[in-house]
Order: sequence, then C-alpha cells, then structure tokens
Amino acid sequence: MGRAWWKWSGRYTHHFLVVFLGRVVLSREACALIAAGMALLHLIPLYGIFSTLQGGRRRESVFLALFCLLVIYCGYQDLSESFYFITGIFSIGVSGGMTLLFLWAMCRLWFAPQVTRGTVCFPVISGILAIGCYEHSALATLLAAGIALGMARLYRHPHEAAFRQVMLWIGAFFLLSFLCRGNFRRQTKRGTDIHVISDQFGNAWDDWLTYGFWVFASVLPVAAVVAGGLSRPRWRASLADKLSIPVVMSLGGAAYVLLSASIVFVHALSDVTIGQTSKLPASLALLAAYLLAFLVLACGDGLRRKLSALPAWLVIPPLFVVVCTAPNMCRTVANLLTGENAVYAAALEDRFAWFRSPEARDEKPVLVADLGVAPFLFVSEAVQTQTTLWPNKHIAEMFDLPGGVCRVSLNAKTALAAVEHAQPANLGIEFSRERERERERERCRKRCVVRG
Repeated sequence: MGRAWWKWSGRYTHHFLVVFLGRVVLSREACALIAAGMALLHLIPLYGIFSTLQGGRRRESVFLALFCLLVIYCGYQDLSESFYFITGIFSIGVSGGMTLLFLWAMCRLWFAPQVTRGTVCFPVISGILAIGCYEHSALATLLAAGIALGMARLYRHPHEAAFRQVMLWIGAFFLLSFLCRGNFRRQTKRGTDIHVISDQFGNAWDDWLTYGFWVFASVLPVAAVVAGGLSRPRWRASLADKLSIPVVMSLGGAAYVLLSASIVFVHALSDVTIGQTSKLPASLALLAAYLLAFLVLACGDGLRRKLSALPAWLVIPPLFVVVCTAPNMCRTVANLLTGENAVYAAALEDRFAWFRSPEARDEKPVLVADLGVAPFLFVSEAVQTQTTLWPNKHIAEMFDLPGGVCRVSLNAKTALAAVEHAQPANLGIEFSRERERERERERCRKRCVVRG
C-alpha cells in the first residue's frame, strides 16, 4: 500500500482507496457500513471538539455534534445517488473527516493539563493521515497547525514547544506528500505539461472568484454560527479579547483567502482544475465552513450572550427548518417518495448481473446502455463512452471483463423492446443482438453485391 501511494497515488490517496475498497459497491450492506463509518468519522471528532471546548458538557456537545453533522449532509453541495456517491464517500468524506479529527487532536493538546506522548502523538498521527488522504485536507491541516502555533505564542501557552513539534511534523509530511513521485507521474501520464499548467494558472484567478465563495451559497454558514454561538468554551479570554474583533476578523479573512486560493492554485498546477468536477469546490466550501466556525468561536462572546438569553424553543426549530429545506434533503425525500432510488438500485443490480452473465464475456468490449433509459432519467452516469476513460478500466477490472466496457446510445426500437419486457438488464443484450442482426444484413448485402 505504501509503495502504491509513493509511486502512483501521492496526495491523491482517495483514488487508491476507491480501487482498494471499490468492491463494496456491489453490496448494499457493505455500502451502508461504509456510509455509516464516514458519518461516524465526522460525528466522533465533532463531539470530541465540542466536549473538549466546553469541559465535558455531554448533552450540549451531543446536540451540537448531531446538528453540525445534519448541516454537513444537508449543505454539502455535491451529494448524488449515482456511482460517484460511494467514491465521494471514500475521497471527500475521508478528507473532511480526517481534518476534523486533527482539529479535535489540537483542541485536546490545547486544554491538556500536561504534555504526554499521547497528547503529541494524536495530532501528529491524525495530521499525517489527513495530509496523506487528499490535498484539500493537507492544506487545511497545515493552515490549522500554523494558526494553533501562532495562538500558542500569543497566549504564551505552556505547551508551545509541543505545538512547535506538531508543526514541524506536519510541515515535513506536507512536503513529502506534495513532492512524492506519484504526483509528477500522474501529470506525465495525463499529458499535463508546462504549457497546460501555464494556461490553467492563468485562469486560476477567475476560478477562485467563481468557486472560492461557494460556502456562502449553502447552509454551512448556519452551522458555523450555531456552533460558535451556542457553545460555551472554557477559555478565560477569547482571541478577540487578546486582540480585537476587527483584527481577528481581518486575520480570519486572510486565512480564508489563503485556504481557498491555495486549493484553487494547487489544482491549477495539477492535471485537474477545481472547476472540472463539482466535488472539488464542494470540499473547499466544507473546509471554509470549519474556518468560519472558528472565527465565530474566536469573537462570538457577544453572540453567545444574546443567544443564551433566548429560549431554546424559539431558536432551534427555525434552524432545523432552514437546514431541512436545503436542496439535499428535499431531493432525497423526493427521490424516496417517487421511488427513483429504488428504480436506480434495481437498474444497477441488473447492470451488475449483465456484467456477470456469460453473454457479457463474449462482448469485446461489453456494451451497456444509459441507466436513464428505463424508466427515470438520472443526472450522472458512471460508465463512459470509451473503454479507455476513467472509471471504465476499473469497472472492467472489477468484473473481470478483458475486453473492457463502454456505454452506447440505443435506438428507439431497442430501448422500447427492453422497456416493454421490464428488464433493464436486457438493454445491453438487446443492443448486442440488434448489432449482430445489422452485421448479418451488411454481410448479406456485400455478398449480393459480389454475386451481382
């Protein structure tokens, strides 16, 4: 695993996770366990952060952690019911969760009565894992470690040496992750030369203006305000008391610009720009929400006093209404009520059965039709139109299809015949038979021409 990470994956470890664990997509139970595990990867650090900040207030910490988890699922801007959902869990889900785990470790180190091996190893190990899984979490982890070290110097924290040690470890593994062989090998394989990078870098400013502020187009800032306003941190003086609210807001704005711009420009230097897929700016928005929550915590003493004066029944219900009416929740409920999720699951199972069938082994390559043909349309499709495109090669390896797999467009006659039989799995089979009949007619025409 380490050799594959160094030679190929590099800072894109989530690609390796998808290949290594991709077979769970064939099992509903395994998919459910992975999804539950990713939810816990967010929930446990969230609870740990609020519990550490508030000195063990369990009831308030559980409520805030559950509410923030609900906001993440409702406000994340790239959820879908397609094949990319499971790969998104492996990649972006791991990235955001590991970043939260590192933040929890830094909170434990800040409030630890004394420095022990465990209090230092926890942030170092969690930071290394966050850096190794994805470049977004790597940049966020490095920024968080730097902010923590700066705060330790400002507060003259007794554990400043420990924060400096964590920063050195994080910086070293950050350089290792970005300079390992796999990053440059990916660019060579995908033809990303200096000319392509210069063009992408020239468009980076427009990309940052377009995608750098996605967080404000979602309900994620609601969680930031609630987390900072309802929590009761146990520090004696907030960061705003040490400096001032304008200074803290200015530094927070600079940190936001640094985080968002660094992610955009790192993508401009790689083979995939941030605008090529929506999961990249969505991940940036989630990490930006973490930073907004920290800003509210740092200068939210007045906000906390105002919210604590209001009754809970007046504050909480409107927040849940705002969150639960987000597009993700509305789309999920609509798909459940209309049966689109069940139809999509049945279509996937039929497609998997077609991949396993003996007739599919005779195809070179294996041909499949759009899942949206019968009976509902879907916004995304995993199988591409060429066997060499991602993820067709991985799908062929998963189902042991030596000839590869690709997607084709069906004519109306073939699609209507498959839908009338109510067998979506027959889409590829019917197309193959139709193609054989067309070939036979073409051979007959050629023979007739030769004889004539």
